[in-house]
Amino acid sequence: MPTVPASNQAMPRHEKEIGRPFLASIRQTRARFWTHAAHWRIAIALSAVLCLLVLARTAAAEDQEPPQEPQWEITSSAAAYGHAEVKSDRGSMSMARTGVSLERSGLSLSYALVDHDFEDSDRLPFGNGRDEPWGLLHSVALAYHRLDHIQGIYGWFGGFSLSSGFEQELDNSVSGDVWLGGMLFLSPKWHVGLGAGYGASAVDSQVLPAFFLSYNRSAPEGVSFSLGFPATEVTYRFNQSWAVRMAAVLESGTYRLTDDNPTAPRGYYKTLDVGGRLGLSWTPLPMVETSLGADMLFYREFELFDSNEDRIDKYHLEDALGASAKVILHF
Repeated sequence: MPTVPASNQAMPRHEKEIGRPFLASIRQTRARFWTHAAHWRIAIALSAVLCLLVLARTAAAEDQEPPQEPQWEITSSAAAYGHAEVKSDRGSMSMARTGVSLERSGLSLSYALVDHDFEDSDRLPFGNGRDEPWGLLHSVALAYHRLDHIQGIYGWFGGFSLSSGFEQELDNSVSGDVWLGGMLFLSPKWHVGLGAGYGASAVDSQVLPAFFLSYNRSAPEGVSFSLGFPATEVTYRFNQSWAVRMAAVLESGTYRLTDDNPTAPRGYYKTLDVGGRLGLSWTPLPMVETSLGADMLFYREFELFDSNEDRIDKYHLEDALGASAKVILHF
């Protein structure tokens, strides 16, 4: 720890003006590094613990009855994206995201943490030019989805979700959506669905289409895919252990900012990131699936709203490269 001068005269003024910002910059850079690294450490540690639990359960059950169909699914994920400039070359920001979810019979509970790192804050077109525009962003969601056969080739799908996105305060942070549609089971391998969804948050509401065309989704080998909105994925399985995937990345959310936020006090931050992912999956056991991916976000925008829910402005970010990891446990 540096020695503190006994008085203001112990250090010349020009040295204080130069030295203190430099030391503060070092401390901020170190803090940002460990904040981003913490996301990956938390995700890896959680995934390792969950894998050990499943392996122990498997070992204990080897001499017992044959395993039943999985009832629970736990997913741990992490992703990080490099710095991207706000268009018009006005400062930049990077993003790291970690999350965990628990699902049973279509009902899921999830939590996600998003951290942004800002560079050249004084050049950003938002904020006060000194402080970070916002801190850690949290999201908690409860969701339910179901897909069912009715009769013959006909079926239906639907669901809902309730979520809360916030920086610190929870009030006025709830969002929700609901969707419903019909399905045709054209063959054991070909399925098609068409429907619509409605979503609402504190700052807006919208109606969105829901459609997909899927092929060979449960095949242990070969090509399978699901094309549509909001999910698109193409998979090639070499065998039951290894697979390669190409998938669309779609991340969105609305977050209620703090009462004393320097950018929009008691306001909102709404974001949309669209991109693609090329990943490799490994399934060492029937109940454990792991994956690593190389990502690229090629359409990025976000909006800021004031405390009256009126839009302040919309901003666009440059493309960004990133990496992602996921562990899924079935038991």
